Amino acid sequence: KRNIKVLYYHTILRVQKESLKRIHMKKMLNYFLILIMRN
Repeated sequence: KRNIKVLYYHTILRVQKESLKRIHMKKMLNYFLILIMRN
């Protein structure tokens, strides 16, 4: 049971990291788009 909990915990952490990366990428893309539009 404990091993399953640990595995579950790690997968949640991994998913959170991935979603954070995606959000960051979206923000960067939006930022670049705004910069391009201004110029």
